[in-house]
Parts: sequence; structure tokens; C-alpha cells
Amino acid sequence: MTRLLTAEQVCQQFGIPSTRTLRTMRQKGLTAVRLGKAFLFDESDVTKFIEKQKTCQDPTEGRVSIGSQIDRPSTFSGTSVGRSAFGQLARQTAAKLKQPSRNSSGQVISISGRENPGK
Repeated sequence: MTRLLTAEQVCQQFGIPSTRTLRTMRQKGLTAVRLGKAFLFDESDVTKFIEKQKTCQDPTEGRVSIGSQIDRPSTFSGTSVGRSAFGQLARQTAAKLKQPSRNSSGQVISISGRENPGK
């Protein structure tokens, strides 16, 4: 039979800041035995619960910033694109945005609804 720990003992042994935190852990699934008003915890249950809750990983693992790839060629739309090609692609996109669309009449309509503001 395993030894059961009180809430205070669990907090002390596992470095849990308060019994209130332990209460929250119980609400999230930590098993306990209730005897009268006291909750008693099996040490192995607490250990298993803590292990299951570990979700933090290295936040930089698997991530690469765009700035770190500027000097190296990278893949964009299936083709190899270097640093100068990014500038060329940006210029082409800007030029396309400046051109009126095929469906556009070429007229500028202001928010007030008047055509050709300033006349």
C-alpha cells in the first residue's frame, strides 16, 4: 500500500506554490482520496499528473525567422529564389497593383460619392 500525502505535504514535496494551486490541479483531473474534510494524494498519482501536464517545448525549436534566411536562397512557389529575386518580385507586385484592373472604369470615386473630387 502506498503512503498518502496531505495537501501541504504535496505542495512542499513537489514545489507547488499553494494548496489553492493543488485544488485547481484536482479540478483538472488529479485524483485524490477524501477522508472527512481532508484530501489525501498518492505520490505516484501526483507525479503522473504533472508529467501529463508538461506541454512546454522550446519555442524556437523548428522555427526559422525570415531574416535568418535572407542571405541564403529559399524556395518560393517551387522555384529557387535568392535575395535579389525577392526585390524583383516585390517590384513586379507593386507594378501590378498600380495598374487598373480589367473590370475597372478608371474613374476614382471618393468616399463622399462625388466623382473626380477637387473639380
